[in-house]
Amino acid sequence: MKVILSGVVGSKCHADQVEGSDTDRFEVFIHSTSDILSVNPPSDHFSTQDEEGDFRQDELMKFVKAAIKGDTQSLDLLYTPIGREWTMEGALLVMQREAFVSQNTLKSLCGHAKSDLMKASNHVNEPIETWWKKIRKTTRMHAQAYRLFREGQYRCGFSDEEWEKLDAVRSRIQSSDTLQRIAEIEWLIHSLESMAMNVDSSPLPKTPNFDKINEVIRVIRKDNFDLTD
Repeated sequence: MKVILSGVVGSKCHADQVEGSDTDRFEVFIHSTSDILSVNPPSDHFSTQDEEGDFRQDELMKFVKAAIKGDTQSLDLLYTPIGREWTMEGALLVMQREAFVSQNTLKSLCGHAKSDLMKASNHVNEPIETWWKKIRKTTRMHAQAYRLFREGQYRCGFSDEEWEKLDAVRSRIQSSDTLQRIAEIEWLIHSLESMAMNVDSSPLPKTPNFDKINEVIRVIRKDNFDLTD
């Protein structure tokens, strides 16, 4: 097992953390190609949790498949500016990170955010402290989705103009007026549904660039047929 890429994902890689936010860490590792091709290949995923946050480890192919489907943590790792370390193999992944971004990414972001918003809508009468952490994340995901839809770009963090719009949305959702909260959540859900439905209007490619991704995988597997501990 050899770690080829690691970094901080989640709120901190977007500079969206608050006091007490967890530090979520993610690593990509590889098993030797000979082990991968064996009758009983080793595990391709490990995860733990401690007081600092979540720690996730995915083997190369599990990571690639997740990123292709639009998994936001996987894409965060490719784009994070926080605590990122890599070997030559990891650098190859980062160099081709745009190959993973496609309409799948937008659909995944919209679906994930919509699901969490619908859950939050059932708790608008409760103290906002009990559900704000989840709704805060969904507003960030909506802002990411909007940028993807308009510009076709995935990146961590936001411009000053994007932060201004995001803060305005969050301010309205934190209103003491329950009807205002409901209206804002419903608007976000409608916006997400509209972007997902009209994804062909975005500048995003329909599918990831499989040729580039496969070439990176072939190089990494070829160069790591056998690994020694």
